[in-house]
Amino acid sequence: MDNIDNAERRQATLSPAKQALAQTLLQKWVRGELQADTQQSQAITPAAHNGALPLSYAQERMWFLDQLEPGSSFYNMHEAVSMKGRLNVAALEQSLREILRRHEALRTTFSVVEGQPVQIISPAPSWDLQNALAVTLDQQLLPLPVIDLTRQEQRATVARQLAAEEAQRPFDLTRGPLLRTTLLRLDEEEHVLLLTMHHIISDGWSVAVLIREVAALYEAFSTVTPSPLPDLPIQYGDYAQWQRDPAQLSRLAAQLDYWKLQLEGAPPLVDLPTDRPRQTVNTFRGARHLFSF
Repeated sequence: MDNIDNAERRQATLSPAKQALAQTLLQKWVRGELQADTQQSQAITPAAHNGALPLSYAQERMWFLDQLEPGSSFYNMHEAVSMKGRLNVAALEQSLREILRRHEALRTTFSVVEGQPVQIISPAPSWDLQNALAVTLDQQLLPLPVIDLTRQEQRATVARQLAAEEAQRPFDLTRGPLLRTTLLRLDEEEHVLLLTMHHIISDGWSVAVLIREVAALYEAFSTVTPSPLPDLPIQYGDYAQWQRDPAQLSRLAAQLDYWKLQLEGAPPLVDLPTDRPRQTVNTFRGARHLFSF
């Protein structure tokens, strides 16, 4: 009873539109429709990879922005991973190549077919674990250049400068690769791994997953043991294909109609007052100003 009372109190604080939506969802749940919809919406299955795959909606936005600002680095995602202690560079490179094999998104480029953007997924490499070589993938697809800074006087400063420069290098979505790696050697027991990806194949959550998986693979490969990570049941391309399924499109249309109704009459542009006129062309030059109330 306490849970029911709490739910009723929370619903009473909602706006009339949200209360109406909650009531509709409750009625669907009572009729058993909501459970069926949820189960069906979660049924993502591997897509047939006999050709190009469609983009997800998030990828389509990124692709459009890249067309709008070609050669831009605005949507580069970059991470600098500090590593202490003796480093097995061969095991690290092997770990990165296994990550590349494991995640199709990191082997994806983007092209246009019949006027529509599509995903092109390169074949996965197969591994000769004994020799730590990819035997079916071009070795240049994921090089790991090592930049030796051990003789630099201001190693930390130079490392930060190189990291900043790498983060600003743009990607070519049609050619790839859309993941770049560079290893900075500060001394024998201190390295920095630079990881740079385009946002069209990754996001903040994915970067954290990537670093955890590289760490797990490195621990295994540095002791000449197999990967501890199980193969993935689905890939991002499967999710993109699922999003474009007609059943999903019909659900999306209903959600879109709801928000069109909620946002009807909203101003097309929020013109905030500033101390200078709005520029006609975006420069993306921003700054941060901290203050207290």
